[in-house]
Amino acid sequence: MLRILLIDDNPSDRKLESRELQREFAQIEIQTAIDAAEFELALAAGAFNLVITDYQLHWSDGLAILDAVKAQYPDCPVIMFTDSGTEEVAVTAMKRGVTDYVRKGKPHRLAIAVREAVEKQSLRQKYHKAIEQMQLSEANLRFALEAADITAYTWNLQTGEVRRLENAGNLTGLGKGEIVGSFEQVVNLVYPDDREQFRAGIQTAIETGTYSGEFRILKPDGSVAWVLDKGRAIYDGTGTPVGLFGIALDITQRKQLEQEQKRLFELEQAARNAAEAANRIKDEFLATLSHELRSPLNAILGWATILESGRRDETTLQRAISTILRNAQMQTQLIEDLLDVSSIVQGKLKLQFIPLNLATPIQAAIETVELSAQAKSIELQVFLDRNVGSIYGDPNRLQQVVWNLLTNAIKFTPFGGRVEVRLSLEGSREKRAEEAEGAVSNQLITRHSPHYAQIRVSDTGKGIAAEFLPYVFELFRQADASTTRNYNGLGLGLAIVRYLVEMHGGTVAVESLGEGKGATFTVCLPLMQRGQNKGDKEAEGQRSRGAEENLPITNYQLPITNSPLPTTSPLNNLRVLVVDDDPDSCEVIAVILQTSGAMTYTTGSVQAALQAITTFQPDLLVSDIGMPGEDGYDLIRQLRTMTAAQRQIPAIAVTGFARLEDRTQTIAAGFQRHLPKPIDPDMLIAVVTDLIQV
Repeated sequence: MLRILLIDDNPSDRKLESRELQREFAQIEIQTAIDAAEFELALAAGAFNLVITDYQLHWSDGLAILDAVKAQYPDCPVIMFTDSGTEEVAVTAMKRGVTDYVRKGKPHRLAIAVREAVEKQSLRQKYHKAIEQMQLSEANLRFALEAADITAYTWNLQTGEVRRLENAGNLTGLGKGEIVGSFEQVVNLVYPDDREQFRAGIQTAIETGTYSGEFRILKPDGSVAWVLDKGRAIYDGTGTPVGLFGIALDITQRKQLEQEQKRLFELEQAARNAAEAANRIKDEFLATLSHELRSPLNAILGWATILESGRRDETTLQRAISTILRNAQMQTQLIEDLLDVSSIVQGKLKLQFIPLNLATPIQAAIETVELSAQAKSIELQVFLDRNVGSIYGDPNRLQQVVWNLLTNAIKFTPFGGRVEVRLSLEGSREKRAEEAEGAVSNQLITRHSPHYAQIRVSDTGKGIAAEFLPYVFELFRQADASTTRNYNGLGLGLAIVRYLVEMHGGTVAVESLGEGKGATFTVCLPLMQRGQNKGDKEAEGQRSRGAEENLPITNYQLPITNSPLPTTSPLNNLRVLVVDDDPDSCEVIAVILQTSGAMTYTTGSVQAALQAITTFQPDLLVSDIGMPGEDGYDLIRQLRTMTAAQRQIPAIAVTGFARLEDRTQTIAAGFQRHLPKPIDPDMLIAVVTDLIQV
């Protein structure tokens, strides 16, 4: 009888948990505790084999429950079944001894976790029992050997006979006192892979007097058993070895327990490593999220402040509006991705299914990315078989799938590259022709049928390293931190693609020959039915898009206006080098400083900044931290190794990495000030003024 103590103050959840457990286990007794009093009574009685607890209770939490149970019953398995815990909670629970951590969103996993916990506990008990048995005193062990089923044998070195002794165990299945045969015949009883080890052990006993070793043997029934073999040489009066006495003990169970213990340890270690990795990924994601949200805000708020100050000449106004709009759209997309992911995680994302031709959402997605492709002079090739047939799907979400794939392809494809979009039937043209003639007609579509609509998006871009391919569709995963810095984004798009495709009953896969060799994403979606006419013919439309040159960041100065610059500003004629790979952020910082009388030089890379330090000879450095390739830390480290005058240049870090640890790290690296994005123009001027007056 399996006795379980269930701790959960939610009646609906208790009912669900009890149903899942009773469905899996015929012999089960469930005791519930819904408040502190009931838990204390149950803990005192101790009439349970396993504990299941929620994390968030109105009177306590799962960690406190875990500690209380382990304090009184250290070996009792505890499973945390919750939907309110965090990754930090999971890691802490594992460190304190929780057996398993199961999300309530996957109730079927509860019974599996319970069964695994019970089996592990049984194995641990058997293992500890075996260890206790092996820890007998020497006298008891000697007595046990006399009474146990231990195979004892002698080997006559003069005649070569090997004989099993009377009243001894029988691992080999031979009769008592029966001559086993020659030494080579005995060797043949040993498992082939262990024979050389056995020979060496016997030779050691002859040469040194004693031998001890573990190996496998083949039993008469064909099974394999582990044997602990010990031998001692027998000498004549002259000291010459004339024989060998040995005993063999079946240690198969002990070996199995050791292997199972090793497996359990590896499983626990893997779970711990997975939890720690998930926690690291979460921290990296939050830092990246802060950076990606703050950078557009920096440009938006900076330009808004400039406009509010009264600088409204036509050139400045148009530049401000364009920058604000572009960055607002960037933030909107980030927020939309976050909302989609939130809905996915909570299982609340709903689709509106209708019959549709895939060419329609694909064409709509293509139209939204054409300008982006043109800006990078990327050739956009489109091949659409409009006779593929209809699918049952959500047109808006399918457009989102294709848009995400196309956006990624364009983002990671360099200037002058190529992106191809293809819609076709899965399977060969010959097979489709046969089916069109009646070999297959009007049947239900299965996964084994070639009747799948296939969308392929391929590019000639950055490619994907082989070691990262298995993680491409995971949430919050990017190949490395530089991916975000170079191309922006949070690593959500492909995870959303996979979820949406799977909700349509389809699959998505990725292929890449490696970094720098492009990538191909393939989406397969099941067709509603097969009703294709004879003489099916692909209708392909091909288009190629032109190009515009993508200009790099250049030095930017305010246009001449009728608004005079302040004459008493402490920033007058101050030479400031501004470094930021985001052109909008770089520009707005320059404008703010110029408005207060400073002279600025802007650049978007560390190497260009180092060159400008020599040629422009700045009085002050204002630099971003998160930049592709070499970052702000690399810049400040190299600056502090230059000439005496140059390494004395004060530096301000203006960055989207705004955590306390980020500020500590920037100051420790050599920056004098840390300003998080989005920056307040007045704050920037105040910090600069304070710094140059020190």
